[in-house]
Amino acid sequence: MRAFGSFATGLYLPHGDIDLVVTYPTLMEQMGGPFQGGKSDPWAKTIVRRLNQIAALLRVRDLARDVIVISHARVPIVKVRGVVSSLD
Repeated sequence: MRAFGSFATGLYLPHGDIDLVVTYPTLMEQMGGPFQGGKSDPWAKTIVRRLNQIAALLRVRDLARDVIVISHARVPIVKVRGVVSSLD
């Protein structure tokens, strides 16, 4: 997992969000390349399943609140609000 966007570049605002990406190098090899986006991508079901697993872990461990998987986006995401910071 690594940060990208405004947080990674140091250009974030005090109440801004933090964008994180999770990569699975061995899974990328198995699927034949990176996720291209869209429901027709061979990755789509696998990505959504993994995002649901991440969301469940965040909920169970009480690491975040308002955990929502947005699976219909071109690039699916997990949107959360931090427990301590209340950042989105």
